[in-house]
Amino acid sequence: MEKLNIWAKNFKKTIDSISTVKIYQNAALTDSELLATMIKNYQTLFEMKNQSELSKVAAKNIDLLLISKILDYLSDFDSNKRSEILKEAYETGVKKNHDYGSDNILVFGSKGLYVRIVDKLQRFKNLSAGKKARVEDEKIEDTLKDALNYCIYDIMLQNGVWDR
Repeated sequence: MEKLNIWAKNFKKTIDSISTVKIYQNAALTDSELLATMIKNYQTLFEMKNQSELSKVAAKNIDLLLISKILDYLSDFDSNKRSEILKEAYETGVKKNHDYGSDNILVFGSKGLYVRIVDKLQRFKNLSAGKKARVEDEKIEDTLKDALNYCIYDIMLQNGVWDR
């Protein structure tokens, strides 16, 4: 139980630090276009990480940008809704960490998270392009919230606060 409490505290601190980050809006792109661009960025990030060419700072910045875009998309730029989404992300993350444990993320580290994030973003891209979901009990919002938490997990790894 103590291990979960340490992890939950680190997760909360990371979310709190994220909630203050402001990323400027690129008005030239729609949210869907920007998230599609982020998919390409994550694929590049994964390739660069495999070649050890990426700094932790660059990886965190890409995570923060994607977090900001997901929050903008889900909240319609409403700061109260944004706070609610982060609270939900925390609650879901703590529950899932309890069920999965912390070691599953450590098996492949950031590389494994990048794969999960790209999978979630690809699902978003396909469903937002009009494809009908066959997994009907997972809403598009849930898909983006999963991607959001994976980005937060990556920041925790980069900051050295992912505790077993």
